[in-house]
Amino acid sequence: MNRHELFFVWRYLDYNKGKSLVLWFSLTMIFALPMCLGHLTRLFEHSVRARAIDTPLVLGVKGNEYDLTLHALYFQADIQDTFPVQEWHALMAKNRGASVPVALGFTAFSRPIVGTTLEYFEARSMQIQEGNTFVQLGQCVLGSEVAESLGLDPGMSLMSDAFNVFNLAGDYPLKMKVSGIFKPTGTPDDYAIFVDLKTHWIMDGLGHGHESLSSSDDQADKVLQTKNGVVMASASVLPYLEINQENQQTFHFHSAMDELPVTALLIWPSSVKSETLLMGEFNHSSNRLQLIRPLEVVESMMAWVIRIKQFMDLNYLLIGCTVFGMASIIFFLSVRLRSDEFETFHYLGCRRTFVSRLVILEWGALMFVAACFAVVITLFADRWMRWMLSTV
Repeated sequence: MNRHELFFVWRYLDYNKGKSLVLWFSLTMIFALPMCLGHLTRLFEHSVRARAIDTPLVLGVKGNEYDLTLHALYFQADIQDTFPVQEWHALMAKNRGASVPVALGFTAFSRPIVGTTLEYFEARSMQIQEGNTFVQLGQCVLGSEVAESLGLDPGMSLMSDAFNVFNLAGDYPLKMKVSGIFKPTGTPDDYAIFVDLKTHWIMDGLGHGHESLSSSDDQADKVLQTKNGVVMASASVLPYLEINQENQQTFHFHSAMDELPVTALLIWPSSVKSETLLMGEFNHSSNRLQLIRPLEVVESMMAWVIRIKQFMDLNYLLIGCTVFGMASIIFFLSVRLRSDEFETFHYLGCRRTFVSRLVILEWGALMFVAACFAVVITLFADRWMRWMLSTV
């Protein structure tokens, strides 16, 4: 191979742009699709397994195990059934390992709001990048991607999404104060907003505060009457939409604290024996709660993913054979149509091997460029998949 042969190859491919582009695109897809599918499947399996391995047990109301796993680990599936937080207190009293409650159901700018405790951050090895964790009602801590995408910093405010804008008697959005931002973790935690359980219960309408009224002129429209030092408020007085230093002491809950709801418990048993005992306690027919191993659920999900991948691999193989057959036809027809061109090379004194090298170089160049583009497509697919897995 020399520069003259490369010059002939380049001029031929440049002159036959249409045919070259069709062959290049076909070869790129043949290379890229199996590469992307295989790489993304391995990446997906590694990501979901890592999150499941990091969380040995999840407790929730009996129902769909897949929904519970997606809900507790990835903040995705909506779960309407809840159980009282006293189950967490009872579990902690047994001293069989660490556990953390989570409560979901609200969003802010479509990002999930996770009600939990400070122990969650320790269990997930999450570190503060700016500010601090929540220390009072109404504060929230943002995942790194939430803070970056919304342009929020500690000290700024964030309003939760309205649960039902057409229900005037319903709960009102809560204006939260950003107390801190977490360092990136590469997990769904980066795309979540974390609040204290009590703040989440207030958002759920289970607790509220009231305005402090007086009979002053600026409050006249909110006061019905004042009698014997008692101020009677009108219906215009609404629960607070923002919790601050002045009104946080007025917030209270409508039921006992032990009866307030959570949607799941994340459990890290202290030993294999503790895990076995916990599985036996919760997984019987009379208990309305179920204790699942997320890793088993994820492996069950991955079994279906692998089956789909095998089907797609077969599909790509058939497509590849079809494209290879069409490329072979194009190759032989091209050689026949170029017979006069090849004869000219022979009359000019070129050997037959020169023609063979030209054809091999032409197809080799197309395959090399197609393989390079396939690698680039796979790299972009990798970045897209990592972003998708972080949000799922």
